[in-house]
This record gives sequence, structure tokens and C-alpha cells, in this order.
Amino acid sequence: MLLIRSVLVMVPVVLLINGFSKGDWIDATLFALAVAVGLTLEMLPMIVSSNLAKGAMARRKVDCQTAERRPEPWRDGSALHRQNRHPDAG
Repeated sequence: MLLIRSVLVMVPVVLLINGFSKGDWIDATLFALAVAVGLTLEMLPMIVSSNLAKGAMARRKVDCQTAERRPEPWRDGSALHRQNRHPDAG
């Protein structure tokens, strides 16, 4: 939510600074819109990952059996490789 708020604060600031400094409010509005689109695209991975993390934490609070606290360790990669090798490979 903080990321979205920062975009919502930054775009009007850019609009006002650009509008007052250049005097052309149509170009300032278009530039502020371009800044909003650019910032949203740059922040999209962070927004998605933070929302997924919040959802996972909420899900864990509701149903502790769904998310295990200590999952079993992965198998040794070399052991898995040895199982899949051809017997004649040496």
C-alpha cells in the first residue's frame, strides 16, 4: 500500500511543478500521466510480491496446517543424479 501511496503523491507533485514552471498545463498533465504509468510498471513486481507475501501470512494465520513451519529438506542433488544415471554410464 505504501508503494501505491508514493505514486499517488508523486504524480500530483510532478504535475504541479511542471505546470507552474512551464505554464503549459496540458503538457504537464500528459507528462504526469506518463510518469504515473512508468512508475507503476517499475513498481509492479514489488507490488505483486508484497501482496503475495501479505496473503501468505494471512493464510498462515487462518490455517496453520496449510503452510508447514519446517518443510522436509530437499533430497541431495547428487543422490538424485545417481538415481537417474544409466547403469552402464559408469
